[in-house]
Amino acid sequence: MTSRRIFLTEPPPDFDFDRDLVVGPWCFVGVEDRFPGWDKLPFEEPIRSPAELKSACSDTEQLALLTAERLGRDIGPGSGGGHGGRYWRSLLYMWLMTCAQLLWRRYLYVSAMVERHGNEPFSVFVHPDSAWPSLGLEEFYERLARSRPFDHWVSSIVVRELCPPSWQLIEIREKPEPGPSIGRPTAARSRLRKLLGRLPFNHAHGMRGWKLPFSVMLSLLPRNPHPQDQTETGTIDQNIEDRFPDAFLRLYERFVGATRPACYGADFSRWDASASRRRFAPGRLYVDNLGSHLTENNFLAATALARGERVVGAQHGGLYGTAAAMPVAAHAEYAGHAFLTWGWREQEDAAGRFVPVPSPHLSRIRNAHRRGNRKLIFIGTHMGVYGHRFDSIPSPSRCPAYRGMKREFVGGLNGAIREQLAYRPYEKVGTLSDAPYLRRSFPDLEVLEGPLVPEMLRCKLAVFDHPGTAFLEALAANVPTIAYWNPDDWPMSRQAAPYLDALAECGLLHHDAPSAAAKVNEIWADVEGWWRSEAVQSARRAWCHQYARTATLWQWHWAKALWQLARGQGIAAPIPDAIPGGDIRGSNIA
Repeated sequence: MTSRRIFLTEPPPDFDFDRDLVVGPWCFVGVEDRFPGWDKLPFEEPIRSPAELKSACSDTEQLALLTAERLGRDIGPGSGGGHGGRYWRSLLYMWLMTCAQLLWRRYLYVSAMVERHGNEPFSVFVHPDSAWPSLGLEEFYERLARSRPFDHWVSSIVVRELCPPSWQLIEIREKPEPGPSIGRPTAARSRLRKLLGRLPFNHAHGMRGWKLPFSVMLSLLPRNPHPQDQTETGTIDQNIEDRFPDAFLRLYERFVGATRPACYGADFSRWDASASRRRFAPGRLYVDNLGSHLTENNFLAATALARGERVVGAQHGGLYGTAAAMPVAAHAEYAGHAFLTWGWREQEDAAGRFVPVPSPHLSRIRNAHRRGNRKLIFIGTHMGVYGHRFDSIPSPSRCPAYRGMKREFVGGLNGAIREQLAYRPYEKVGTLSDAPYLRRSFPDLEVLEGPLVPEMLRCKLAVFDHPGTAFLEALAANVPTIAYWNPDDWPMSRQAAPYLDALAECGLLHHDAPSAAAKVNEIWADVEGWWRSEAVQSARRAWCHQYARTATLWQWHWAKALWQLARGQGIAAPIPDAIPGGDIRGSNIA
């Protein structure tokens, strides 16, 4: 009898659905057409609830913070000895958090498979390499998104650690892909940037030509050089390792060593010296995000923090404020002097000084919808089944079901409405097939390409199957909108609950695809009449005030907020607060 097999990467053409297993849905990325029906396989789901997601996220965040302080003491003896814990947490957290969450999720998947099939004889095909060359920080993040050999290696080291006696390991010769030479900020700097040097206003979404004027303003504002002025984001749990199995901790130590970017190893002194040579002004505000994926930006922000500059982060997309778990922000972007938000003041249990200001990006399209066609635009999002973080998004095992809801929605539309439908996919390397998947059921489906915002600004109706930046753009621009998503797949913060309830009560938000399709069928004859109703507009304005705030003169609100931060004053909301369904005051509400 032929032995049953377990595959940790792309299965061979003779994969037997009845006998063989794969570790997760990511094994079929890029080869779905070769294995019709793969998405019906019963994949393991080790994290079964939003509460478990939050717990896994919190534990791995703490593990990353603890590792950052320990590793910082060992990096560059002599050259890095003068840096404190804040510097190392800022510099190393994003990388270590990603390591911890990627590995812990894969560990849980393999553990669940071992628990279910550990007593059965299997041949398991593993990557032969015991180490993995790491070239740089940018390359590390690139591999997570698109390198099948790297992913195979990750699963293989976990299987080697947990392999039961009944499993036979068989090595597959698979060479690593060449690392791309990307993200070199030193080469990308413009001549003007080189001439001006390090600007105190480095990055904020939608600022375009305003960086230089705001940099001049920050240079003139009062300085308050007190290190304790930086916001504390909570203490580190020194016993966090007790919450993980010893086998995982051994793997984690090995994984960190194997993926350690050169900038945190042999090249640390060079990057540290380069950042240290720049001019820093203790007490001055520095607008940038801590924990960047770009090496130079990461070192500059960490050094600014260590030299006493007051680092101010700024929101640059959706899910901030609304997501129940936000690992990229919780101990990095929120850990500076302040964080400028698009209206919100609290996100679950995250610590930080959150300052609401209008979004420059959203303010440019404030109330800009002018219907110019009869299109129904259906907007999808990223289906990254590799799942390297514990974000408030569908887990890898839930991605096929999330995608299946798209087909339910389109199938639920009336025929005449479907003729006006255009689907906007989100297709990237390392994601599930998007538009081709829908076209198998709806061959005549129009696929929308090019910039999305101009299309939304003239469509009849926009439909979203997820919360995110484009959803905020649509509501800020007053685009008639219907949305649906499964709350278990997209866990939202408790502070967002009343605003979500208000969107649901007026029929804008739904929890499943059939309900959203039925609402589209109901209102299609008079979309504008429904959208302009007081119930819908009141819920929309309340949501925008809280999570997509805009203003005609957003520059004034930013200048005021930065002035108050520079002077160490308490921050008052630039725009009065709103209650869902209640009266919204102020002339600059979207």
